[in-house]
Amino acid sequence: MDLVTHLRVEIWFWTNPKQADTHWENDLLHLVKEKTLLLLDRGFYHFAFWQELIDKKIDFITRIKKGASYQVEQVLTSSYDIKDRIIKIGSVTKKTPIITVRLVEIRSGKVWHSYLTSVLDRRILPPYVVAGLFHSTRARSLSISLEINL
Repeated sequence: MDLVTHLRVEIWFWTNPKQADTHWENDLLHLVKEKTLLLLDRGFYHFAFWQELIDKKIDFITRIKKGASYQVEQVLTSSYDIKDRIIKIGSVTKKTPIITVRLVEIRSGKVWHSYLTSVLDRRILPPYVVAGLFHSTRARSLSISLEINL
């Protein structure tokens, strides 16, 4: 979905409803241009794919999986309601390379929402913008899915 026009850029359809999102990774890599920001759901939680995006100068935001293991490299912000850190995540295998990303955590009431982004400069993508982009687009996508299913 284009965040400016709110229109779908591309729609892919597979006949197998249980087909994993990872089957679309190559299509996505060919479709998306440099300096694009992708909002990825957890179906694209694949470190080698993220590294390919980073290598092609395509940025992303996604949610971190619960229990993910990472190493903090630098603390950018640590306050009552925001934690913003540069981390290394992954392992030393071809399938899960170690990559450097930002872990942005925002408190909403008593709940922390955690996001990963390849945009390392918080001046370009501040923490609340990370959360706002992800949630506004997710809500819009869910409402479109609900409209289609009615």
